[in-house]
Amino acid sequence: MLKKPGWESHTFYRLIFAQWFLQIVGALGGIVSGDFMFTTYLKDQGIIIAWIGIIGMSLALWTTGDANPYPPVIQTSNIFKRPQHVTTVIWVLWGNILGLGLYQNFMEWINLLASIVPPLIGPVIVGKITL
Repeated sequence: MLKKPGWESHTFYRLIFAQWFLQIVGALGGIVSGDFMFTTYLKDQGIIIAWIGIIGMSLALWTTGDANPYPPVIQTSNIFKRPQHVTTVIWVLWGNILGLGLYQNFMEWINLLASIVPPLIGPVIVGKITL
């Protein structure tokens, strides 16, 4: 079966556009309304805007959920010579298990990131500014 060239890039562009758009709209909505809860300030705008926001958020989550397992599925199915649907199930289950573990230890994870990232990225930022 032949695939159209470049079809993978469409998923990437949709993912990038949807994520940036929702981040910007969320930040602006939080600043304007004084409440950073997405559903709260959408509800205040009316039912039509709320439904548009819910549909947009659902589509963004759909593309994210579709695009995230794609690279490891393709790589492992080629390496282990297994069908893509088998490796998709394996990677999605593995991701859900890791996600549940991260959810259970979220504050510890955030504290770890807060202690690791600044010392690592600080010299890079200073180097970019001074050079």
